Amino acid sequence: FRHTFCTNMANAGMDIKTLQYVMGHSDVGVTLNVYTHASYDRAAEQMAKIIDFKNIGVELHLYGGGNQANVIKQYIDTHNTNVFYHGVAPKSEMENILRSYDASLIPLTVHIKGAVPSKLFDIIPLAIPVLFCGGGEGAEIVRNYQLGYVSEPRDYLSLEENLIKLSKMPPEQYISLTENCCHVAQEHFNFDEQMTRFTSFLNKFN
Repeated sequence: FRHTFCTNMANAGMDIKTLQYVMGHSDVGVTLNVYTHASYDRAAEQMAKIIDFKNIGVELHLYGGGNQANVIKQYIDTHNTNVFYHGVAPKSEMENILRSYDASLIPLTVHIKGAVPSKLFDIIPLAIPVLFCGGGEGAEIVRNYQLGYVSEPRDYLSLEENLIKLSKMPPEQYISLTENCCHVAQEHFNFDEQMTRFTSFLNKFN
């Protein structure tokens, strides 16, 4: 990840308790994966505090490192949450790790025209639905190709609503969503095919 996930809402004076509310939902939850980077660790800490994952029956699994890694771990260890921190995982193992989860959070807080997080194109070939937090072309891709759900940057309430939607999704609908992710990756975002077309286009000028 190369962009900041969200600003430090706590440092801005926002009372975390005002964003927490009781949803009263249960049933089978959805397990999520977030591959954190140094630029996201503070945001991951805030998200873990703001969203009541345990109450909505959802697990959040964090990977990566950064300056706030110890703070995140300490918060998780001292609070009864459904948030789990796994530390840094070898890049060679990430594909198998990602396949063990039901969705992936992909953040893009600052919209830079033409910038789309590369993780989006790493995730969908694995048939993993996307929870996109951001705007711009990335959000349009997720919406237009029906790859998951989109929430605005820093809008934790909408993100929580999307988490609940995904966790309540009927099995057949979820399977259809995962199959669509894989289909879109093959038909529209196949890197090898794109390079072949690009090379063919350049050869026309030789």
